[in-house]
Amino acid sequence: MGLAFVPESPRWLVEKKHPQKALEVLTEINGDEQAQKEVKEITASIAEETGTFSELFKTGVKGALIVAVGLALFQQFCGGFALNVYAPTIFMKAGFPDPSKAIGLTVFLAGFNLLMVAIVIWLVERLGRKPLLIIGVSGMAVGHVILWLCFKFGLEGFYVPLVVVLTNGFSNLSISHLAWVIMPEIFPTRVRVKGMAIATFIVWGGSYATAQFFPPMADFCEKTFGSPGAVFLLFGITSLLGVIFIWRMVPETKGRTLEAIGSFWLHKKDNL
Repeated sequence: MGLAFVPESPRWLVEKKHPQKALEVLTEINGDEQAQKEVKEITASIAEETGTFSELFKTGVKGALIVAVGLALFQQFCGGFALNVYAPTIFMKAGFPDPSKAIGLTVFLAGFNLLMVAIVIWLVERLGRKPLLIIGVSGMAVGHVILWLCFKFGLEGFYVPLVVVLTNGFSNLSISHLAWVIMPEIFPTRVRVKGMAIATFIVWGGSYATAQFFPPMADFCEKTFGSPGAVFLLFGITSLLGVIFIWRMVPETKGRTLEAIGSFWLHKKDNL
């Protein structure tokens, strides 16, 4: 129902040779002066981009593809998805053997996740994408290490559920949602669909892999080390690598038009 009131994308309208309609949409959003400027930027960006799959691997745009693929992989392999999907199992291994109680704790987890979504919507244009990513993924790294220690030393009670909720909250405050914001933003307009096709395939491929391998990995760690905690240490190390990747590779896109971001990749001299 909401989509019935959504206008066509200005970029799509310009690409389909309807610049006046694009101008009308942008004028309604940003006013006449800014709209005129953005239509010119959109027209220029479309004119200079080839829009083929091969362009994704050219110097400049290749950097955007690497960032999108990296965010897609870290979104899944930093452990937020596993905590969310297998929370009842984790709670049962942490001293809540009653399935109904474990599932009840998961309801609290879902509620806290919803709160984190509201916070990230409020912060993303104030604090920026990159700072939120670094803060959130760093929090995940710390949370996973604490989870490992909880299992290693046999801490039970509400310690583990509390850490799971907070760690998953850091995921929802950052990479779980912001990866979907940044991935389409960083691609030049004409290759955005192709770039997002690759990134989305990797996201759901990583999701499938995590869902398939987390239970046997946890069982292996439990048989080998006496608890499934080593899995969380692995997630913590992966999260730390994610922080380094974000710090070194991900550009800040807050307050920049899609055309300006696309131009950044196309004209950056020292790009990958």
